[in-house]
Parts: sequence; structure tokens; C-alpha cells
Amino acid sequence: MSKFFTTQDKKRIVAAITDAELRTSGEIRLHVESYCPSSSLDRAVFVFNQLKMYKTRERNSVLIYLATESRKFTILGDTGINAVVPEGFWDSVREIMRQAFVSGLFTEGICAAVREIGGKLAHYFPYDKNDVDELSNEISFGEPGPATLMYCEGDGDKAFLKMMQKVDSYSFDADKKLNLIANGIPVMRLKKKIAE
Repeated sequence: MSKFFTTQDKKRIVAAITDAELRTSGEIRLHVESYCPSSSLDRAVFVFNQLKMYKTRERNSVLIYLATESRKFTILGDTGINAVVPEGFWDSVREIMRQAFVSGLFTEGICAAVREIGGKLAHYFPYDKNDVDELSNEISFGEPGPATLMYCEGDGDKAFLKMMQKVDSYSFDADKKLNLIANGIPVMRLKKKIAE
């Protein structure tokens, strides 16, 4: 997936993020993957938590989520931003990206969106000379795999994913429980929970 952007494209995007963060105390990250297995907003929330983007002093980080093959993207702001900005705050950013993407200008669209985000955040979260860069400006790349469909504190998701990689077969028992098996040993039993 990291081959979607050239090395030069990646440098331009990281430079745009770095420049934008010189105007605001807010933090901006880009996450790119090929496919989005759910709604782009649900996936962005999952990635936001996976990247621990909530670990900023003012809860003012922004994730730009892009799924290239699924042709989906989302801009997701943390709670500190959402508490102070008006409804529709991200509409102009979304439109900048949409127009560029329709023309196949992904790098240009992302860089323009990052500049717009930096400018918009500067109004609510101005740059402070003592500001510390709390999150990496590097692009994160990933692919969705099996997940618990909700964020688990600690290592819950990691443990689940690690176990799923070991599973080599499955069976259903008399109670219609799904048994996940690794090397002939049941390692996990799942029962469908019906909402009441």
C-alpha cells in the first residue's frame, strides 16, 4: 500500500503536515490503506484509536483516512476540536479532497486539505512557541484485518489479532458456537449474541 504514493509524494505530504502544524497546536496525521471493510467513519475511528491519536494534551488531533481501492475517505477530529467547532467544520476540507481526487490528484488534494486543516485549526488552537509535536507527521499505512469491531483498551485487539493469525481451521459445536482451531486445539469459542 505504501507504493500508492511515490517517495517524492510522501515527502510533500509530510512537509505539508509539518508546515500546517507550525500554524496550530493541533496535530494532523494521514492513514492510507487499500480497502475499507466498513464505513469510512467507523474505520477512521478504529485507526484513530489504534494510532493513539487521543494522546494529545488538548485532544486536538485530526486524522485524514484514505482507502484508495474502496474510494473512501474521512476527516476525523478529536473531542477537543469537536467541542468548539461548528457543525460542518470539515465540509470545505472534504470538498477540496473530493475535487482533487476526482481528477486523480491525490497528493495535491491531501496537501491542500492539510493546509486547509492547519488554517482552520489555527483559529481555535493557535500555535504556541512552546508547542511540542505530540504525534508523528509520517504517513501510516495499513490494511484492515480481523478486528473485534470495537476498540479495546490495552492489548485486547493485539491479542485477538495475534490469535487469529494462528487459526488454521474451525468447527461448529452442538450449541452453534464457532470454534476457532489452531494446530488441532480449539483456541477460541464464539457465540452469536442476539440483541434484544
